[in-house]
This record gives sequence, C-alpha cells and structure tokens, in this order.
Amino acid sequence: MSGIYAFFLIDINTGWLIITIGKCEDKEKRLKDYRVGNAGTIFHYFKEVPKNQLTREENKLKNFLKKNGLKLFEKAHEQFIVEDEIKTRELLNEYLGKEINKPFKNIDYNVATLDGETLDIRNLRPMSDFIPGELAMTTTKAGLGEKYRKVTTRFVPNGKGITELTKPEPKYIDEKAWDVWQAATKNALFEHKQKKGPFS
Repeated sequence: MSGIYAFFLIDINTGWLIITIGKCEDKEKRLKDYRVGNAGTIFHYFKEVPKNQLTREENKLKNFLKKNGLKLFEKAHEQFIVEDEIKTRELLNEYLGKEINKPFKNIDYNVATLDGETLDIRNLRPMSDFIPGELAMTTTKAGLGEKYRKVTTRFVPNGKGITELTKPEPKYIDEKAWDVWQAATKNALFEHKQKKGPFS
C-alpha cells in the first residue's frame, strides 16, 4: 500500500518530541526499514495515496506543517519539532482527512478495470518526465479516454543535471514544464532568426 505517513519519536540528545513524515510505495516494507533502528516504530498517521501522487502529497504536507508554525529539526528535511503535541495532532488529522482527488461537476473520472474494480483515472495518470511529483498534462477532456501531452526531446532533467539521450524520444510533460518549454523554444527560434539575419 502506497501513502504518506507521520510518526512521533523522542530525540535522546535534546529531549525534543519529533514528528517524522514521509512517503512510501510499500507501507510494510517502509516500516521494516524503520524498525531496523527502532523495533517499536509504528506509523501514528497514514494516508493511502496513489503512487503517481506521492511526491506532491508529501511536499504539500511539509508545506502545510511549516505554514502552521512547525520548525524543522536541525538539518532534517522530514522531521519537525513538536512544541504542542495536541495542536500537531489536530493539524495532522485536518490535513490527512482531506480528499486527494476532488470531484468536479460533469466529469466522470471513474474507469472500470478488467477485474471489475472501479478506479479514479487521476490515480493512473503518468508522471511528468520533467518535474518530479508532477503529473503529465492532459490534452483532451478529462475523464475516460483522456490523452496526455508529450514532447520529443534529446535532453531530460535527472534531478541534479541534464541527461542526454542517444536519440530524441517522446517524453511526458506537465503543465508547469510546458510553459517553460514553450518559452525556451520560442526564445531559441527567435535567437536563430536573429543570427541568420534578413538576407540569409
């Protein structure tokens, strides 16, 4: 089961109560990893989240806690100091109780699978190849049969830099990256036209 989680622990050195948050594609495997260091670890909070939305939901939870006054613990990126446990629990209950996929009028996101299950098509959307955590941009009406935008590129970001592919390939692009892609393309075409000059 994939999802985002949160659990409390005491830091022995400082005595602070700490809340650790994170994301996982397999809840039981992630718990086993934590239990190597502390056999008593349990997820006090867990929200099931589709794999294609894990990064986005984790970032939203981090920003929500920061916005509500929780401070990061030392240099950690997923741990916060808990000064008021009751308030922190209320915040976690509030955030984790929110719907991930909000319903919209006149759009049916439900699709039937081969085994008779009904799924929300938004949970099946492909990830962007350009910005981690973002979903591919739809190019048709949302819902059953929706299609996603791709661009043919020889270069893709890899988190710390740019990877050059052996040949140009079609890659999924999200809405944020699409705006940048269009601006960069127009700028490159403009520069090329300027260099050629009026008599080239």
